[in-house]
Amino acid sequence: MVRSEQALALLATAFLLFIMPPGSQQGPHEKRLLNNLLGPYNVLERPVANESEPLEVKFGLTLQQIIDVDEKNQLLITNIWLSLEWNDYNLKWNESEYGGVKDLRITPNKLWKPDVLMYNSSTWCSIPNRVVIYQTSLQTENGT
Repeated sequence: MVRSEQALALLATAFLLFIMPPGSQQGPHEKRLLNNLLGPYNVLERPVANESEPLEVKFGLTLQQIIDVDEKNQLLITNIWLSLEWNDYNLKWNESEYGGVKDLRITPNKLWKPDVLMYNSSTWCSIPNRVVIYQTSLQTENGT
């Protein structure tokens, strides 16, 4: 009986090690790039070269699912994906100086984000939950 419990524990441990995602795959080039980009970065500063310039934000909305329609209360419950894209003047680099790093994935709280609010929404939603920084642009996506 003890032997079968040990075998089960070993099997469970092997299973957990197999399904657990690996830690950060970040290499020295990506680490150096993140430090150089985000060290002086201010999340409150609108990312433009000249303060008088407008910042164009491309906004996309994709309807994923209609969950419910309440005709009596005139309420439509949906599942949507929002996509916001803009060029952040402060997040540019020469990929040859950073070992060919072309994009970065970081948490949204480290970057400036446009102030977007959905009016006539029955519930609160969070924007964004994923951020991908490309060599020449920044794009965020959110599924709500």
